[in-house]
Amino acid sequence: MSTPEGFAETCRETITLMVNTVPEGVILTDPITPSPLRPTNVQLTVTEDGSVNIQGEVRVDTTGVFNAQLLDVELTFTDRNGKALPNSIKAPYINRGFGLDYQFDYWQIDVDSPAGISSVFVKVGDMMYTNGGNGFKISDKVVFQQQQSCYDSSTKMLTVYGVVSKSIENPDVELEVVDMRPRIGAIIPGLYKDSVKMTKVTNGKMYTGYDLYKGTYTYTTTDGCEFSIAANSGGKRYADDFKKTILFDGINCVSRSYVPSVELYTN
Repeated sequence: MSTPEGFAETCRETITLMVNTVPEGVILTDPITPSPLRPTNVQLTVTEDGSVNIQGEVRVDTTGVFNAQLLDVELTFTDRNGKALPNSIKAPYINRGFGLDYQFDYWQIDVDSPAGISSVFVKVGDMMYTNGGNGFKISDKVVFQQQQSCYDSSTKMLTVYGVVSKSIENPDVELEVVDMRPRIGAIIPGLYKDSVKMTKVTNGKMYTGYDLYKGTYTYTTTDGCEFSIAANSGGKRYADDFKKTILFDGINCVSRSYVPSVELYTN
């Protein structure tokens, strides 16, 4: 692909493979349609008293719905032990997006839960979405602490803080990364998985019910890429996955000042 001729030949071969991927006689299923509703861009933050702030959005398929922005969207949460919290929250409307054949509207999640979180149930108008009766899972076992973490593009150094629940016994905590690295003879860089061990620290703070961990990684390029915090224990993996270095503003740690929309009460 380093020459125009090589690039054209590679494209021809790729398109040929795409056309001939399905063998003759194979019957394809119907196209996969988007989920009618799902929480998206969810990020938790744990405070020193063990409370959890939940930020994110609820995406709703509103294709064909007139004035969808006027729909009432209510959120009901369960705490970290699976107990339903008593009060539901009315989510404020954000904006609308479109696909080729679909229309989506978005509502904001912004709440504080002193008792943590394990799932959310969403009511849109008169329709309750329960995700098969289990709610949409949101775990607070491992939480990326965005406000304390940072990425310095000048040195390509990522510094990540995360908290791990004390309920996880003897965790092996790692910073898992995806690194973009140049490839000889290719324009597009390759994606390579890597990991480094995170160490328990205090950083001058103690978190009720959690331990604080720190990990650092130096990327190959200034663009950075993706990372996760994972705690492995007893053959199980608990993680806060798929974070990106673009979350950060230059070389400074993100400082997010917020006024919680609602506090969830536990009794």
